[in-house]
Amino acid sequence: MRSPLQPAMGALCAGLLLLGGCLGPAPSVPIQSYLLEPMPGEIPNRPLDAPIVAIVPVRMAAYLERDSIVARGEGNRVIVSQLHHWAEPLDAMLLRVMAVDLAMLMPDTRLVLFPWRGGPGIMSELRVQILRFDGALDGDVQLAAVVRVLSVGKPKLLLENLIQITEPTQGGGFPELVAAMNRALHRLSREIAEDVETLDLPRGSR
Repeated sequence: MRSPLQPAMGALCAGLLLLGGCLGPAPSVPIQSYLLEPMPGEIPNRPLDAPIVAIVPVRMAAYLERDSIVARGEGNRVIVSQLHHWAEPLDAMLLRVMAVDLAMLMPDTRLVLFPWRGGPGIMSELRVQILRFDGALDGDVQLAAVVRVLSVGKPKLLLENLIQITEPTQGGGFPELVAAMNRALHRLSREIAEDVETLDLPRGSR
């Protein structure tokens, strides 16, 4: 025997299907992708006898090894954005930006990037380990990095510094956060350049 509720239920289901078809699927929110950029300027020519320093790939804290941009929440909480991503791997981007920054800031030093072929003249390595690189959306960016310079061949530690930088975000969104991270990275490059320029770097044969 057919229940008197069946026609009503059928009409309700048909109405919901029709309504869903009229409204269509919910629009998806596009992912916003961001790049960090080198500081503006030109790379000067180097003296032929300038010491050559090889920049080793950047090491990062594991929580930064993701496409999503990480912001800092209250206490020990972090915010991993699903809608705001880096446009390339963060470690590769950090290396690219710092290499260009340092090339402009260190006119008396020639820089080469890994992988290098171990040619003559490379006598020192620059190693950067990022311990923290995040910030509150309505607060400050925090950047902490250990910077080391070692001689090549018979390894000798020439420099080891912990650099900590605080940079205001000047806004409450991810675009402002990324802009502040970019400024903090430039400040890190400047401090690295100042530290390295104080060293009497070994020189190899050309």
